[in-house]
Amino acid sequence: MRTTTTTTAIVTTLLLASLVGCGTEDGTTTPGTTAPSPGVTESAKQRFLVGALSADFEGWTDYAPIETDLAHFPLEWCKGLKAGRSVKYLFDEKEGKLYPSGKDWNTIKPDAHKLLLIAVDTHCPELRNQVTTELVESGEL
Repeated sequence: MRTTTTTTAIVTTLLLASLVGCGTEDGTTTPGTTAPSPGVTESAKQRFLVGALSADFEGWTDYAPIETDLAHFPLEWCKGLKAGRSVKYLFDEKEGKLYPSGKDWNTIKPDAHKLLLIAVDTHCPELRNQVTTELVESGEL
């Protein structure tokens, strides 16, 4: 079963929530506050989640992660990259332990790299060249 319908529903919900709902930079809601004005841009977290959940990754065909499964990865990846860690280190199951996978979803390596690039674009764009260069030089991109 393809999760395109589920993914579309999730993305639509996220977009509507950002237009209608109230929230803070970290994604938590604050009851009683007013909705953001139309000129307010989405947070990095919102942009990442919309990009990730609309990417239609092959490994997420049967089950796509929910936003809480994904939300912590960008900050951790950017933190590691800023500390001089490589993508290989971050994704290593014994070292960085930050490969984007969950108990029910399977992210194939090319999709993991694309997801990382979405995160870098939204959370630490100054590191885009570093990550892209590493992926190209290692033959991963």
